[in-house]
Amino acid sequence: GGTCPAVSALQHDAARHRRGSDGAVIAGGAGALEAPGPLQKVVRALEQAVETAQLRADIEAHADLTAEDPVWDELAARVKAMIAVDPDAKEYMDLCQAGDLEGYSAKGCAPNAGGSTIVRGVPADAFYCGRTEGVDWSPMGKPEADLCSAPLKSAYEPGGICAIGNKQLLLNFVHRGPSQWGSDPTTINVPSVDCLMGIGNCDLYYCQHCAGHCTA
Repeated sequence: GGTCPAVSALQHDAARHRRGSDGAVIAGGAGALEAPGPLQKVVRALEQAVETAQLRADIEAHADLTAEDPVWDELAARVKAMIAVDPDAKEYMDLCQAGDLEGYSAKGCAPNAGGSTIVRGVPADAFYCGRTEGVDWSPMGKPEADLCSAPLKSAYEPGGICAIGNKQLLLNFVHRGPSQWGSDPTTINVPSVDCLMGIGNCDLYYCQHCAGHCTA
């Protein structure tokens, strides 16, 4: 997870790990989208849940294929398109694509943002960013991705947090992604959704410039 900086919302209410409703969309939560009426909101959430379930099934069905198979690029594009339906997630993607790192961080660091929600005594995105100071990393033990000390603009470079290939990112999405974030906040740190959204480099800046995300 990020949305947005991790769609990361747990997520954040067990289904929102990030900035707002983006995580809920991915998890198919009932609070996924802002809609004109309650019924439309429920219908859209159900559509998202069905779409997510189908994507998960398609990813698992191709798990035996090599990382080089073009199906992984196709599935990654489907995940990105699904997430982009949510206005909040789309705003993060647009800010990042425009290179507006200040605007991106301001949105993500806001007190009412999903990543600012307190989990285990720290901002939820302290887990996403890989903060070690004052953070309980059980059961994972330690961060898998260190956004706090990674060089800026390195997310998709060799050795970067997102440079593990679409196959692994998608398998992470299914097995260690949004559906696990609510029960185990350490899994928010496992590269998946934000990398697929193309916002990894913006997340590096966000983590390193947002209070409480990398240091106490």
